[in-house]
Amino acid sequence: MESELSLISQKTQRSHSRVRLMSALELNDELEDVETAIRRYSEELIQQLAFRDELEFEKEVKNSFIAVLIDVQNRLKVHREMLKKKRKMSGSERLPSSCVTTVILYERKDGPRSLQDLQIFTKSECFYLT
Repeated sequence: MESELSLISQKTQRSHSRVRLMSALELNDELEDVETAIRRYSEELIQQLAFRDELEFEKEVKNSFIAVLIDVQNRLKVHREMLKKKRKMSGSERLPSSCVTTVILYERKDGPRSLQDLQIFTKSECFYLT
């Protein structure tokens, strides 16, 4: 692609006198080459922009999942700390737990979880990963 750009650049840097000496057929050929290159680069740009959008969406999903996971971890930590304080104050070893946990079953796969899995986890209010 770089070589194509430099070739087009070299072609367009011809002197005015050279261009004036070109026939209409040569000018039309030159125009077709430039238009073909523009179409090709436009198509590649569209593909690259679509890929960038996919990556941006993936990043948003992962960030949402991480935020929910951290929130759940913080809530569990606060709950455990409150239970410890209650145990010390009441003197009993075992107090009934008021925290409800939910286990979301999933099929463990090799590699990272899919975006769909992360979206499902993120939409759940409370989750526990095993």
